[in-house]
Amino acid sequence: MKRRGKKQRNRVLALVLSAAVVLTGITVPGEKTYAAEDKIDLMPYIQKNGILAAEDGEGSNKPAAELLVSLPSDMDEKQELDALGVKQLVVDFKVNTLTAYAGEQTGCMAFGMSEAYSWKNGEWVNIAAGESATAKFDLASMDWSGYDRIGKLGLQFANLASGSSVSYEISDIYFTTDASGGSGSGGGQITTDREASGNVVVTVNEQGQPSNDWSGFELSVDNQTGKSICDWVITMTVPSGSAAKFKCWNATFTADGDTIYLYPNKENSNAVLGTGKMSANPPGFGFSSTWVNASDITITNVAYNYGTQSTIDYSKGDTNDETGGSGGSGGGAQKDTTTDLNLDISYNFAKLLQESLYFYDGNMCGTDVDENSAFSWRGNCHTYDSHVTYNGKTVDVSGGYHDAGDHVKFGLPQGYAATVLALGYYQFADAYDELGQTAHFNTIMDYFCDYFTRCTIYKEGTDTVEAFCYQVGDGDSDHAKWEAPEGQTIGRPAFFATTSNPATDEVSVAVAALALQAANYQKQGGAEALAKSKAYLKTAEDLFDFAKNCSNKQVATQGASPFYKSNNWEDDYCAAAAALYAATGKEIYKQERDAYYGKLNTGWCLTWDNTWPVAAVLKDDYTAVSAFASYGSKNTKQGFKMINGWGSARYNASAQFMGLIYDQANQKLSMTDGNYSSWATGQMKYLLGNNKAKRCFVVGYNENAAKYPHHRAASRSNDAGQVREDHYTLLGALVGGPSDEYDTYADNQADYNCNEVALDYNAGLVGAAAGLYLLHKGEEAYPADLATEAELESIGVEKYYGTSSGKSESPSETPSPSPTPSETPSPSPTPSPSPSPTPSETPSQQPSESPSATHGQQPSEMPEDDVDETPDEAVEVGDSMDISGLVYEIAQIENGKVYVTFKEADEDAEDITIPTTFMDATGRTCYVKEIAPYAFANHKKLKKVKIAEGITKIGKKAFYHCTALKKVTLPGSLVTIGDSAFEGDRSITAITIPKNVKTIGKKAFYKCKKLKTVTLKTTKMKKVGASAFKKTKKGMLFKLPKKKNATYRKLLKKKYDSGVRFRKIK
Repeated sequence: MKRRGKKQRNRVLALVLSAAVVLTGITVPGEKTYAAEDKIDLMPYIQKNGILAAEDGEGSNKPAAELLVSLPSDMDEKQELDALGVKQLVVDFKVNTLTAYAGEQTGCMAFGMSEAYSWKNGEWVNIAAGESATAKFDLASMDWSGYDRIGKLGLQFANLASGSSVSYEISDIYFTTDASGGSGSGGGQITTDREASGNVVVTVNEQGQPSNDWSGFELSVDNQTGKSICDWVITMTVPSGSAAKFKCWNATFTADGDTIYLYPNKENSNAVLGTGKMSANPPGFGFSSTWVNASDITITNVAYNYGTQSTIDYSKGDTNDETGGSGGSGGGAQKDTTTDLNLDISYNFAKLLQESLYFYDGNMCGTDVDENSAFSWRGNCHTYDSHVTYNGKTVDVSGGYHDAGDHVKFGLPQGYAATVLALGYYQFADAYDELGQTAHFNTIMDYFCDYFTRCTIYKEGTDTVEAFCYQVGDGDSDHAKWEAPEGQTIGRPAFFATTSNPATDEVSVAVAALALQAANYQKQGGAEALAKSKAYLKTAEDLFDFAKNCSNKQVATQGASPFYKSNNWEDDYCAAAAALYAATGKEIYKQERDAYYGKLNTGWCLTWDNTWPVAAVLKDDYTAVSAFASYGSKNTKQGFKMINGWGSARYNASAQFMGLIYDQANQKLSMTDGNYSSWATGQMKYLLGNNKAKRCFVVGYNENAAKYPHHRAASRSNDAGQVREDHYTLLGALVGGPSDEYDTYADNQADYNCNEVALDYNAGLVGAAAGLYLLHKGEEAYPADLATEAELESIGVEKYYGTSSGKSESPSETPSPSPTPSETPSPSPTPSPSPSPTPSETPSQQPSESPSATHGQQPSEMPEDDVDETPDEAVEVGDSMDISGLVYEIAQIENGKVYVTFKEADEDAEDITIPTTFMDATGRTCYVKEIAPYAFANHKKLKKVKIAEGITKIGKKAFYHCTALKKVTLPGSLVTIGDSAFEGDRSITAITIPKNVKTIGKKAFYKCKKLKTVTLKTTKMKKVGASAFKKTKKGMLFKLPKKKNATYRKLLKKKYDSGVRFRKIK
C-alpha cells in the first residue's frame, strides 16, 4: 500500500493504443536521464511578467531597464554553478509595449556580473513592441576578478525613451548545463527483447486540472491478450522539453529526448499482469511546474513477455540486464552505506528533535492557533470550521492541522502523523524529558487529540458515537489557490464517517493516536496528565466501538480517496486495537488485535497508508519490525536509501525510526552491536548535510538547509512560482528530498516532489531524532546543545521549549512562552520561566509588608514599622530589594546615587503604579530608570498600569501577554519601547506614545487585537520595528503630528495591516 501519486482528482481522458505493433529489440537508453542534466529551470526566481521603468543612463548611455534573476543561495556562487555544469543563461520573452529613444533601435541582451561588477553581456537582440525573442548569455564570459558570488544576472532592455517603461512576459528562463557538470550521467544503448501486441490497451487518466504548478496522470493498463503478461515496457512521447520535469510513481523510467520508457518496479509488485485491467499500483506520472494536457501525450508502444512470473530480477535494480530500476525488500542488519564527507557539519540530534517539533506549529488550524502556535507569523484561521452542519445540527470541527503545504485537514495523514508522533514518545520518552521537549510534544499532541475529540459526534444524551468528521476542506478547490490560511474564506465541506460510510481506516488512525497519547500521559503521571489520559481514552474507546459495530467496514469513499486513497482498513483497525490494549490492558482489545494481525503484510514501509508497523511494534513482533525497517534495497549514488522518489526523505526517516525501535527492543541501541543503529546514523547525517552538495533537508537546521519549502503559509506569496526573500522560516520541516538515484534535488518552492512538507513527513523524523539522541548521548562527535531562545526568536519563534544545556529538566505539563532563566541575574537578565524572576542568592533585607500598603504607595507614606532600620548596610549592583511587593534590582551606583531597574510585581496585582523614586531600607533614595525585560510577562490579572515620569525605557516583553491589561499611562520621559513590549495584550483599546519616544521595537503592539487608536505625540521618532502594529483591530486609527505626517507614514509603512486610517493632529 502506498501513496498513489499527488493528491488530485481522477478524471479520465481516453487515449487508446489501437494499432497492432510487433517489435523485437526495442532500443532504450542504458541509464535514467535526470531532470537537471539538460537545463535548470529559473522561472521560480524571476518576476514572470510586469512593467519596468526606464532609468537614465550615465554619460552617453541611453535609458535602459533591467530585469534581474534572484538566484537561490545554493546557486549564486561560481563553485556551485560549476558543480552543476551551468553553461548558459537562456531567456524566452515577449515585449508587449516599449518606446524607443528617438532615432535608435530598441533591443535587449542577457548579461551577468560577479560582485566585481564588471559588465559582460550576450548578443544584442533587436526587439519591438508585440515581438518575442530569445536572449542568451554565456557564463564562461563572466569576469569574476577574485569574487565568488553573482552580483547581477538578467536582461537589459536598452535604447528606451526617457521616462518610458517596458511591459514584458517571460515564457521560459533557464540555465543550460553540461552533462559533465552536476550529478547526472549519460547512458549507452542496450537492446531489450520483448514481445509486443496491440491487444494491450493503455488509457491516460488525467489527475486534476493541469496547471503551471503540476500536471499529473495515471495509466490504465488493460491486458486483452487472454494470457498473463510480465515485464512490460510502455513507450510514450511527451511534449518537447517536458521530459526534463518528468516524475513517476509505481514505476521507474528512462528518458531519451522526448521519449519516455516506463518499467515495473519491485516495490509495487506490478511486473506481472493477468488478463483484464491492472488494479494494484497502476503506474502514474506527472510533470512538475509544467502545463501538459493528456492529448499531448502519445503512447507509441507496449512491449512485454508472456508468463506468470517475472524474468527480470528487479531487486537488483534491473529493468532488463543493465538498465536501472527500483530495489526490492531487504532484511537483516543494515550497514551504513554513506561516507563521511562533511566533518564540519554539526550532527546534533538533540537540536533536531527540538526543531522538528516546531514544524507542527506552522500547520495548526482553527480558533486557537494564536494561543498555541509558537510561530509569530501564524494566527487563527478557518474559524468557520467551528460551525459546520451535520444532520441538521451545528457541530464544531475546528482545530487540527493543515495537511501539507495546503490547508485541507485530511484524515489519514492527520491520524497517522499523530499516531507515529505518539509512538515516538512511547518508545523514546527519555529523550523528550531530558531535553525539555515534553511540554512542546504535549502541546502538539493535545492539539491533535482535542481535534479528534471535537470531531466525535454522539447521539444526543448518550455515549454512543453517531458520526466522526474525518476531513474538512476540498482538495481541488484548496489546491487551486496559493494563499495564506489566515485570510482564506473558500468553502470547506466536511466529510463524516457514518454507518453508511464507516470510513474504518480514518476512524481507526484517530483511535490509535488518542489511545497512545493516553498511554503517554499515564507514563508522565500527575493529576493533569492523568485527567487528560482518561478523557482521551474515553473518546478512543467510544470511537472504536463505532468502528467495530459497523458490519460493513471499509475505507473512506468520500472526500479523501482521490488524494489519500487507502487500499485497505485492516492495518489501521489492528493498530487501533493494539494501541487500546497498550493503554488499557483490556482483553477485548487484545482479541481484536490478534484477530486481524494475521493479515499482516510486510510488503511496504511505515507510511500513512501502512500502519502495520505500528501494530507490530505494539505487539512486540520485532521480526516484522525488522522487515519494515529494512524494506527496500535501492540506494542513491551517495548511499541514501531511496524507497520512493516522491518525498524520499519521509520514507527514509520512518525506516530509521523502525530500525532504532528494533535495536532498542533488542538492547542493541549501539553503533557496534545494533542491527540498524549505524545505518540510521549515516542516513540521518545525509539528511543533515553529509552529501556532496552539503544540502540539509530540514528547514532552518543550518545555513545549508532548504529555504523554500512548498508551503503556502510560509511562502508569503500568492503564487507557488513566486519566491519572496522575506518568506517565513518553517523551522524543522522535512522537505521531500532527493528525487532519484543520482541524489538530484533543487530547492524549488514550486516542486512538491522534492520540496513538499507534510504532517506525515515529520512524524518519522521526530521519532528517529529522539532515538538517535539516546543512541549518541554523551558522545563528543554528536553535540546536544539546543537552539537558544535568541536564535529561535530571530526567525519568528515566540515560544521556547527546552533547556539551555541539554541536561535533564522536569517538563512542565503546560508550556510557558517565557524562556529559560539565566543562572546569574544582571541588569538586563534573560527571563525566568515564570513571570517572577528568581532573586539573587543574597538579597538585601526586605521590609515586612504592611496589610494597608498598596502597590503604588511611596515608602514615605508607609507606617514606620514597615522600614527595616539598617542604615549602614552596603549595597551592590545586582542586589534585589522588595518595596511593598514591587521588586527592583540595582543597576548602577554613581556619586552616591542608586539607580535601579524595576523587575517584577505580585502576579495577583490588578492596578500598579511604578514610581520614579523610592527610599530603600537604609533610607537612601533610589531612582527608577527602566522596566526590565519580562517584568510583567503573562500577568493575567493586571488591568491598569501607570508609569511615573523619569523612566526612560520599557524592556523587551515587559508587558507580554498581559491579556487583561486595558489602560496604560506612559511618561513623557520615555525614550524606548522594547521589542514585543505589549505583544498579545488583547484588551488595550488605545495607546498614546509620549513626546520623547525615539524607538518602538518590533512587535511592540503585535496582536493587541482591540487596539483601535494610536496617538503619536512624539516628534523625535526614528525607528519602528517590523510588525510593531500588526494584527491589531481592523481599521485602526493612527493620529500623527501634522508636521511629521509624511515622515511617520513612511516610517510606519509595512508595520501595520491593511485598512488602517490616518489623521493629522497638532
